[in-house]
Amino acid sequence: MNIALQLAELNSSVVKINSCAFSDPSSFKLKIEINNLFRLIKSPVNTFLEDNLIPVPDQIGNIFSLNDLTLGYYDGYLYAGATPIFLAPTAAEVLQ
Repeated sequence: MNIALQLAELNSSVVKINSCAFSDPSSFKLKIEINNLFRLIKSPVNTFLEDNLIPVPDQIGNIFSLNDLTLGYYDGYLYAGATPIFLAPTAAEVLQ
């Protein structure tokens, strides 16, 4: 199994400038510039991510098989999930 990633949206909602010794920059203008940069690099980043898949094992030893892998980002946290399926030993393996 391989995981393919895609950048859907990257946005800066708040930019705070604590201090600047050489000018008085506008935090609103800086936020707009950062968001425009994110829009420009979205396509090249997605191309890079599409070309570099992440391999994930579909089995843990001979004990579990992994199905239904999910990965998501919701309200500031990353969610990763999988359904483990127990692989019962065969009768021959039990009798050994």
